[in-house]
Amino acid sequence: MEVPNGAQEPRRMPFVAAALNDQGGVVLASEGWLGELIHPDLAQESRAVAWQAVSSVVDRHCPTASVEYWLGEGEGGWLRLHAARAELRGQPVTFVCLLDASSTRSVAAADLGCSPVGYWLADSEWAVTYVCPRFARLLGYEQHAMIGRPATAFAAPAERDLGARQLQQRLSRPTDFLGARLQHCDGSLLDLVFASTPLLDGAGRVAGLASAAAELVTVEPAREAHSGSQRAIAAITSATRHLMEARCEADAAQGAIEALGQALQVDRAYLYQSASCSPTGATTLHYEWCAEGVPSQMNNLAWQRVAGPTAPADLERLLAAGHILAGNTIDLPEPVRSMLATNGIRSMAIAPVVVEGQLWGCVGVSDLHQERPWPAAEQSAVRAAGVIIGAALARYRLAEERDKTLARLELVLSRMPMTCVTTDLDWRCTYWNPAAESLFGWREEEMLGQSLLGRTTPLEVSDHLRGIAERLRNGAPIALSVNDNLTASGRRIICEWQNVPLHGPEGEVVGILCMAQDITDRRLAMDREREANARFDALVDASSQAIVAVDTEGRVTLWNPAAEALLGWSAADVLGRSLPYDSTDAEDLMRAFIAQVLAGQSLQRDTTHARRRDGRPLSLTISGTPLHDANGASTGALFVCTDRQERQRLVDELRGGEAECRAILDRLPVPICHIDPDLRVTYANQAGAAVLGQPLDQVIGSHGITNVPEDQLPTMMSEMSKLVNGADSVSAVLRHDHADGSSVFCEWTTHAHRDSEGLVDEFRSVGRLVAPPPSG
Repeated sequence: MEVPNGAQEPRRMPFVAAALNDQGGVVLASEGWLGELIHPDLAQESRAVAWQAVSSVVDRHCPTASVEYWLGEGEGGWLRLHAARAELRGQPVTFVCLLDASSTRSVAAADLGCSPVGYWLADSEWAVTYVCPRFARLLGYEQHAMIGRPATAFAAPAERDLGARQLQQRLSRPTDFLGARLQHCDGSLLDLVFASTPLLDGAGRVAGLASAAAELVTVEPAREAHSGSQRAIAAITSATRHLMEARCEADAAQGAIEALGQALQVDRAYLYQSASCSPTGATTLHYEWCAEGVPSQMNNLAWQRVAGPTAPADLERLLAAGHILAGNTIDLPEPVRSMLATNGIRSMAIAPVVVEGQLWGCVGVSDLHQERPWPAAEQSAVRAAGVIIGAALARYRLAEERDKTLARLELVLSRMPMTCVTTDLDWRCTYWNPAAESLFGWREEEMLGQSLLGRTTPLEVSDHLRGIAERLRNGAPIALSVNDNLTASGRRIICEWQNVPLHGPEGEVVGILCMAQDITDRRLAMDREREANARFDALVDASSQAIVAVDTEGRVTLWNPAAEALLGWSAADVLGRSLPYDSTDAEDLMRAFIAQVLAGQSLQRDTTHARRRDGRPLSLTISGTPLHDANGASTGALFVCTDRQERQRLVDELRGGEAECRAILDRLPVPICHIDPDLRVTYANQAGAAVLGQPLDQVIGSHGITNVPEDQLPTMMSEMSKLVNGADSVSAVLRHDHADGSSVFCEWTTHAHRDSEGLVDEFRSVGRLVAPPPSG
């Protein structure tokens, strides 16, 4: 669109921008919206009229198109309005920026002497809310791909932390200029300068940031009118690069103030640390640059007063409020004028240095030989130097804290008894602590850069490891795993792993922290415990006695089949519930009994109060024993219930069977004799007594030795010894002498009867008469 004929010299004013809703209401605005943005002739009209002036042109274009509209001529000259339709927080809005009528440069960018390449706006969280198509194309993006992302995401990776702090400073500063290095989507870097201003909401609170950007390479050839702007751009750019490229705080600060002083062509540039932040409690001149022929003041105590405790109180207050102090000494009020004149300063500009929200000190430049104007661009360069120095100091602080944290972390990991390993996403080792060396047998130098697969992890679990890496890459906060592992000697162990993701500067997953414990012994113990539990369950289920267990609250936790058969309730009826009772008396008695057992006593009690589920009374013997966990804490009680009536029936049957068996043995013609471990005869039948040559009543209870001649005792004792030492049976021929002088020979076959512990509790012998052995 052509500039209307007769356009006058444009009015100089701060860069301004705003976002308006469909009713013309201001959603976001820079300082002075409607008071300074709208041309004086239009400022007297209502908001509705002003909105119609904008929307009448915007509505004739595509809703997302960027359009320009000329405001009428007035005493301030022709002004052009740049407008674009977009969405802000889901609502349709129109963004408007005031442009210089005499060129295509924004007013703020015009002060820099460069042509703008585009505009963008960000909210208070620095998320991009609007970007013009031209600026998006400059960075290689579509508009929609930039909106909603943090503005710092487009900065060069090395400058993102600094960029975040610059944006934070800009949210509380009037219109200012900053140099920045942005990254094209193809990875190349662009050097830009930004003219930025805060946006306010309807309540006057900072709600965002508007910026016009220009490429440094588009700066017009130096002209007298723009020499200050050129110097400002050079100062901002050089200072920023020094701060980004320096390896330490001293190099960064010294390089920044040197670049600032040389670019602004002053006599001295300096950096002070205020008394409130100084470790010594005194204002300190930390860094200084002097032009050729200008003496250094590093050791001049008078220079400490420029920003020291003896300076006017207003100076510290103004710096703390974020103001820049710029001007000629002669124009300043007392006592500042005398203080500066005493130190030989004829003109100076000082800006605050803020570190993490606190006034750290100030950066300044001084002219000792002449008075000079301080254009807005040069003031902005000094302010920008303060911002980027503050951000760099904060970054170095963070880096120092990071290094300390990493050192502490390294110390902790190196002393941690748990195996700690870090890997990349392909499981190549990047860290290996001493506990890992102790567990797996590989030294750190043998593992760094090597894949865990095939070394500490068998190849057959490679798919399992790839699955873990994929889950962590896709956002899982932790991945737990239990798998076989290998030691350097080839031994297989079982380890429990906790794997957590490690993130890069962009939040992407770049590696894995793996922490492991050897649980081989624990797993074997668990397997043995499961086997023991299985055997116990099998024994309980196979037991002919009713077995019941309860927890500490008296709720049933075990009810075997014999209990179901004896009491009539199934396991499903009682598990998790209190024991079933048929009367209050029975319940009170059992509760008291259970309480005693739970208290730690092993008891046995006979009761006639129990009844089956069908009401039939039971006479029971109940044995109770407490149960404890591995730490000795009570977990419940175990009860074994025996039906006394059934037991008595079985005893009677057993006794009857024994009597019948004894009667048969007594009448057998075969000699039978039983001897206990003390060699006392516990049983003998008539045939056995006849062989021994004594009456039956004298044989039972007698000592076995008395029934064998002395010369036969070695043979008898030798055979008994074999049985005691494990033999199942032995045979021996013994001679038995009778009172009438006759002798008989009997071949005794003896079996050992053993108790539950395997000890012999009885020798049972069966005899057979044999002919006398040949003499001689």
